[in-house]
Amino acid sequence: MTRASMPTVDGRQPNNRRYAVGDGDSPVLWVEPGREVRFHTLDASGNQITRETQSAEELDAQAIFPVTGPVGIQGVEAGDAIGVEVVAISPGEKGHLWTRPGLGFGPAPDFLVREVKSQELALQVGKHSVRMPARLMVGTIAVAPAVPYQARDLGEHGGNLDCPEITSGATLWLRAQHPGGLLYAGDVHAAMGEAEVCGTGVEVPAELHLRMHVLRDWAPPCPLVVNRGRVWVIGIGEDLDQALEDGLTHLTTCLSEQVGIMASDAYVTAAALLEVRICQVVNPHVSVALSLSSGADRLLVPERVFNVSVP
Repeated sequence: MTRASMPTVDGRQPNNRRYAVGDGDSPVLWVEPGREVRFHTLDASGNQITRETQSAEELDAQAIFPVTGPVGIQGVEAGDAIGVEVVAISPGEKGHLWTRPGLGFGPAPDFLVREVKSQELALQVGKHSVRMPARLMVGTIAVAPAVPYQARDLGEHGGNLDCPEITSGATLWLRAQHPGGLLYAGDVHAAMGEAEVCGTGVEVPAELHLRMHVLRDWAPPCPLVVNRGRVWVIGIGEDLDQALEDGLTHLTTCLSEQVGIMASDAYVTAAALLEVRICQVVNPHVSVALSLSSGADRLLVPERVFNVSVP
């Protein structure tokens, strides 16, 4: 497929971006399952932050946290599984790491912006230049929820998960809640520390290539990521305890149902093999990613889930 012929939804155009999802939006375009789609996304500030930005008062609060979309998927019904494969992520040349009082996990003393080149990811710490780990990832992928959500929030529909595993080659599985699914994407990071404690990662505009897959005889109970053969269940809650409980409940249910064992057996198995990553603690809901070590994570989903992505 040539770049010219690829279906494209451009969030740089105001009619192609949203600040809430599931609020009766009509699709910007429709695509068939398996078709690659190009999304142009703004950064989490709505491309308002620059190295010259001096205070939060300079920003239009109504223009913060846009997502691009929605894209409808032909033939999808509520309850179907939609696998959003991240084919490629091309970040803008520069990104910004920023914070302000009231944003993030701890009290920020001042408004601060750091400009970072996406390909270098060098952070000046006093007299030292420190290279950040490259974690080019899509912070927000969502289908339209059953009830409206702010784009920066998250839930069963996906949303602002900020899971580092949602990177090139990964597939995020979500349960469709409306006909057509209605897919949104945005909030790309060139890098981000776990938990996103200051409220941002290295926020960048980006070009995303996404491919949607559909399964009708299985759907995940919560957002679920398959990346490099690993399976990660996303737990969501109002705090870390709730997010961990939510993720553990879904993980043990998946294991019990897929393997055919008692819930207590699945729970003990998780206790022995559980891996936990804190995704973010700064949005209206907290997210964690849970998996099982020793290859047991592959038992959480049907084997066909691993075979839908294009290598």
